[in-house]
Amino acid sequence: MAAASWGTWQQQVEELVACSSIMGDDIRVAWSDAGPNEEPLNPEDLLGSPPPLDAPPAGGRMLSCEVTVHVELPDSGIQLVVPVEPAAAAAAHAAQDTAWPSTSKASVSTSASAMLPAGRPVRHLPPIRVRLQLPPGYPDTAPPMLELDAMWLTAADSDVLSQALVQLFHAAGPGAPILYDWIDWLRAHTLAQLGVAATAQLVVHARPVKAAVSRAASLAHSMALRAAASVEGVA
Repeated sequence: MAAASWGTWQQQVEELVACSSIMGDDIRVAWSDAGPNEEPLNPEDLLGSPPPLDAPPAGGRMLSCEVTVHVELPDSGIQLVVPVEPAAAAAAHAAQDTAWPSTSKASVSTSASAMLPAGRPVRHLPPIRVRLQLPPGYPDTAPPMLELDAMWLTAADSDVLSQALVQLFHAAGPGAPILYDWIDWLRAHTLAQLGVAATAQLVVHARPVKAAVSRAASLAHSMALRAAASVEGVA
């Protein structure tokens, strides 16, 4: 993989300096071939330096960053639900009534599948971890290489979000820095893009069914505890 030109390289460095200044601890900058235990880069140290010429076995060395994105939820929160078979839904629903006596009851469908509410509505979700690599052609001709990960995102969800981000890059036009816009878009528009905002329900997929119910309920419970802790801290 060819090294980036001087001008392109400096654009990348300057953009990471700006993002680091804005995002603080939510961004970690590193080389694309860095190991998990390596110290993060300070992009300011790279200002005025030439682009890297070394080429690891996996390809040319690139700048990369990992960003923690806290997705915005509506004030009323969203309900986690699990798709289950009717018989399993009835049994899990009865168990849930015991664990969450104040939770709104939802009827169990007699159709081929049912959506089982898992706990109370949540007002926080685990953040999305966004890993970005800046190829030599970025930002002139190529978008950043992108990976999205969160315990509540499916592979299909990640594909939908990734495609939307690439469309934003092309809409902005060649040469436009896009990293901050991507992160800001994910924070504000992820739930709408996935159709969650319209229904106020987030479907948690897992197999087997018992594991799905357990996973969703565990997530809902941990979010409820976190919200309660936040309220106590304010008080």
